[in-house]
Amino acid sequence: DNYPGRHPYDTNHQMEHLRIECDGAQYQFVFQPAMTYMQHDMEGIKYQMEGPAIFSRYTVLYTEYLRLTRNKADPVDEHQRIC
Repeated sequence: DNYPGRHPYDTNHQMEHLRIECDGAQYQFVFQPAMTYMQHDMEGIKYQMEGPAIFSRYTVLYTEYLRLTRNKADPVDEHQRIC
């Protein structure tokens, strides 16, 4: 299976969970990870992603995203944002 929202390393992200829940529905989707978290467990390294997604009943013809600024001097502002 090759879905446009699938990350090459893993399928552990919200978009994949939503896609599975909507199985059978005729939706197209786009997903752009803004943050990727690496997790270690007994099975090895896994990646978990978060970011905006769009489900559409219509064909998605074009996508684009921009990384928004963040204050790297502020230790609380650790999340990358995109639109």
